[in-house]
Amino acid sequence: MSPVAPPVSVGLPVRNGMPYIVECLDSIRRQSFGDFDVLVCDNASTDGTEEVAREVVRADPRVRYLRVDSDSGASANFNRCFAGTNGGLFTWAASDDRFLPRYLEQTVDHLKAHPTHAMCVPAVRFIDEAGLASGVLRQPVDLSSPKVNVRLRSYLDRRSWFMVYGLVRREALETTGLFPQRFGPDVILVWEMLLRFRIGTLPETLLEYRRYQVKDAAAVWRGVQPEGAGRVPGWLHLGLFKDLLESCDRDGIDPAARVAGRRVLFRWLVSTPFRDLVVDDLRDELRRTSRVRNPVYDTALLASMALLRPGRAIRNARRQSIVQILGQGGVRRRMSTP
Repeated sequence: MSPVAPPVSVGLPVRNGMPYIVECLDSIRRQSFGDFDVLVCDNASTDGTEEVAREVVRADPRVRYLRVDSDSGASANFNRCFAGTNGGLFTWAASDDRFLPRYLEQTVDHLKAHPTHAMCVPAVRFIDEAGLASGVLRQPVDLSSPKVNVRLRSYLDRRSWFMVYGLVRREALETTGLFPQRFGPDVILVWEMLLRFRIGTLPETLLEYRRYQVKDAAAVWRGVQPEGAGRVPGWLHLGLFKDLLESCDRDGIDPAARVAGRRVLFRWLVSTPFRDLVVDDLRDELRRTSRVRNPVYDTALLASMALLRPGRAIRNARRQSIVQILGQGGVRRRMSTP
């Protein structure tokens, strides 16, 4: 007879997670709620990740280790974590983040007390590369609204998304397409959840999320793809809009939710947060090394940036002058956007 699966499974996707994976695994193993298992899915790491993970497996029977020897991309690795576990409740853990001691206890208690909530997301404390705190983000309470348009609007009105690291009911997650090999796969996944279900939030800070100084959208796209996936496509955020719109037509979504999703998306299309993202797409298009330089096209891009969001266009120009952008053809990395 096979052993009964614990009620909670933690999936830890990783590629070259040193040195932070040590802190991450320690934070999971020290949870006040102890009835869980952990699956570490190693996506062809070349640093000391494998040695650290195998050492933890020997010390803690709740932890398992699975490795693939060629880079299959982050999206496939996130999905591998989910497929390799059986807990009725599931959460992903990023290898450079840290769970605070009562993360599982409080999210499990919330889902037990709120059967209509498919997921529970706590407040997030941001930390830097040295582990120093740099602010807290609380998730919008409207994510739990019974009205699909209200929770979708509250989701898109955020300038950053961190909800994917909440605790979720397995049967609810199985209704989605999980992580697609697209730009913003976590954004698409949570959007699909909100089209179907309510997501509960907690005001308590239970997760520490590590931020970095440099975060290139093109590098994010490459990270979710298998090795050798080819050239980065242009207009990544416009592509994200298209993917969210297509998600409204997935099987099993209520017709009223489909209509609400489309309306909310087209409202978002003219919002300030989305215009900021389009300005970033315009800037990246100017920097693309693969396109042929065309003075008329470049002038149109610059004019569009100035019309959409003058302040953001000026901040972009301060980070790297337009002369440099046009003259160097995009060899410099861009800093993370606010």
